[in-house]
Amino acid sequence: MQRLEADPRVTIHYHSQVTALHGDTWLEGITLKTGDTERRIETRALFIMIGAAPNTGWLSGLAETDAKGFVQTGAAAGQSDDYATTAPGIFAVGDVRAGSVKRVASAVGEGSVVVSRIWQYLEDLRVTAA
Repeated sequence: MQRLEADPRVTIHYHSQVTALHGDTWLEGITLKTGDTERRIETRALFIMIGAAPNTGWLSGLAETDAKGFVQTGAAAGQSDDYATTAPGIFAVGDVRAGSVKRVASAVGEGSVVVSRIWQYLEDLRVTAA
C-alpha cells in the first residue's frame, strides 16, 4: 500500500463508493461518492479494493454473481476464459471472483494475466468496428 500511496500517478480514494461508470466503448470516467460528496472523475482505469465482503452491487446486474455476491467467472459464467464474466468485456480477478483463493499474490497474478486479455478484447472490438 505504501508504494501506491507514494506513486504520484495513483490517487487512492479511501472510504468511497463508485456510483456510476461513464463511457460508451471504454471507461472514460467514474462518479465517486465520499461521505455526502459526489463527484465525477475523468479516468481510463479503476481498481477497487473491497475488503472481505464483495462490494459488487455497483455492477447493477451486468455480470452474474453467486448467492454471496462474488462475481461468476470462467465455466461458472459459461466462459472458456477463467476471468471472463457473463458480461462481454468485464473481467474479474482477485477476491471479488467466486472461487478465488482470496490471497493477495493470487490477485496480483490474475490481474497481470487479465491485462493482456483486456487488450485483446479491445483489439477485437477495433477490428470488428473497422
